[in-house]
Amino acid sequence: MKNGKNFTLPIVILIVFIVISIFLVFQSRIEERTDLHEPNQEVALIDDIEESFQDSPFFNHDERNELIEFELESKNLSELDEKINDFRNFCNEFFPQYKDHFPTVSELSHALLDDETIAVSQNVHIESEYGQVYRVRRFIDDGQNGEYERLVFYKEDETGFPYIVDIPEEHQVNPSEEIIAQYLAYGEKIFTQETYLKESDEQSFLFEFENDELIRVDVATPHGIMNCQKPFE
Repeated sequence: MKNGKNFTLPIVILIVFIVISIFLVFQSRIEERTDLHEPNQEVALIDDIEESFQDSPFFNHDERNELIEFELESKNLSELDEKINDFRNFCNEFFPQYKDHFPTVSELSHALLDDETIAVSQNVHIESEYGQVYRVRRFIDDGQNGEYERLVFYKEDETGFPYIVDIPEEHQVNPSEEIIAQYLAYGEKIFTQETYLKESDEQSFLFEFENDELIRVDVATPHGIMNCQKPFE
C-alpha cells in the first residue's frame, strides 16, 4: 500500500500541471483575440467583399512577377541586380565557405523574378498621425481546402509588443487589394518585410527583404542548405 501511495502522488501532480497548462494556453488565446482599440479610435467599417481563392495575387501565376516587382519597387532589372550584387558581396565576405558555391547574381535575379516564385509573407508597420503603430501582415496559411492567403491586423502597445486586433472574418481569408489598402490607410508606412519562395527539384530559394533591401537568402540543394543573412540592426 505504501508503494501505491508513492505512485499515486506523481500522477495527481501531473494531472494538476496539465490542467493548469491548458487553462493558461486557453486564457492567452482569449487575450490575443481581444480588440484593443480605445473607445475614441473607431475601426474603419469596410464593405464585405467576397474574394475567391484564384483572385488573390499570391496565387495567380500571371500576376506573381508583377506583384514582386511592385513590392520591391525594382521594375528595372539592373537596379535589382545591383541590390543582389551588394548582398552577394556581403555573403562572400562574412560567409567565405559559400564563396565558390553560392549562386551568381544572374541566377539569383532570375530565381526571384521567375513565374513560379511566390510571395509567402508581407509585414507592413504603419504609424498613425497620433503615434500609434499598427502592423498589417499577409502570409500563406494552410486550410482544410489547401493553402490560402491570410490577413492579420496588429496594434502595438507602449512597449512595442503586437496584439491581434479583431477584424471581420471575411477580411482575414484571401483579402482583396481594396481591403488591404483600408488597413494600410491607418497610417504611414515606416517598415516593411517581404519573403519570396522559389521551389524546384534542383534548387530552392528563399528571399527576404526589409524596406526594399535584400537581407537574407537561403539556397537549398540536394547536397545541403546555404544560409546567408545580414544581422538585425
